[in-house]
Amino acid sequence: MLRIGVVGTGNVGANHHIPAYKSMGHKVTVVAVADVVEEQARRCAERFSIPHYFTDYDEMLRTIDLDAVSVCVPNALHSEIVIAAIEKGCHVLCEKPPAVTSQQAEAMRNVSQTNSKILTYGFHYRFKPEVRLVTHFAERLGEIYAINVNATRRRGIPGWGQYGNRDLQGGGALMDFGVHSLDSALFIMGYPQPDVVFACSYRKFGNKPGWGFMGSWDWGNFNVEDMLRGIVRFKNGASLLFQTAFSANVGENQTVKISLMGTEGGAEVFPPTIFGEEYGALTNMAVITPPTDNPRRELIDAFVDSCITEQVNKWLPTPQQGYELQSLLEAIYKSADSGEPITVH
Repeated sequence: MLRIGVVGTGNVGANHHIPAYKSMGHKVTVVAVADVVEEQARRCAERFSIPHYFTDYDEMLRTIDLDAVSVCVPNALHSEIVIAAIEKGCHVLCEKPPAVTSQQAEAMRNVSQTNSKILTYGFHYRFKPEVRLVTHFAERLGEIYAINVNATRRRGIPGWGQYGNRDLQGGGALMDFGVHSLDSALFIMGYPQPDVVFACSYRKFGNKPGWGFMGSWDWGNFNVEDMLRGIVRFKNGASLLFQTAFSANVGENQTVKISLMGTEGGAEVFPPTIFGEEYGALTNMAVITPPTDNPRRELIDAFVDSCITEQVNKWLPTPQQGYELQSLLEAIYKSADSGEPITVH
């Protein structure tokens, strides 16, 4: 039985990771949680009948025998906890994005390789049936040379956590929301190497009073972007246009779209549709995917099975992909801050 510890008992840890582990029966047992807010850690332990709780994750790692750890804390804290857990012999599932700098993501990758431990990230959109399906169809599209990604909310600034704090989160709409679709698009494409990015960021709603579908936010201390737009040129010549927003004056409450255009066909991911040409005619193939109970839970289940079998599920984000994505995010924010194109290193 896999012995699990969870660092961070806020919304994601307490309402997603722990219930997912608890649903797996005899495969796992959650034996400890840690959170800097002692009352929150205590309540979480009581709610789920977890025997140990801590206010110091390092004390948890020192005193409890663990096989794997979920890291569900603000982004700026990811790397130190991930590295400490791996060095204590644990496999790690870290929430997205990997970190706030490429150097942190690189260090996380390196320590996982050195210690031969699984490290993966919470990009659960990969486990949506639509993304799985289009990934399987990707080879039929030929050379994918143009991609559009849109993850936009009408009024969707999160009213909980630290999502408006750049020091803790590293960014706003892109780091929290758009990064899921960006990872999915890159995964479908086979994670090509980016070359140059140009981006523009905006803060038009988050820094003033308002209302939204996700609660009230701390507008007085909101210092991240509520919209970010840009273009990525890849070393293979492909280009990706992206837009992501917590709040924008658009018609839909939430839009998530990924479009791919190739030399032999094209695809929309949500809903999954394949565009092609057959017998001299243009074709649109709409595909009905089976429903999924919970893509985040499927990712967590894949992580657990990978830890047990020591065979990493091919849909799980890898440490190398985490590093490459973090390098791209870093370049995007540098471009948005400077107003200049930035080469991705």
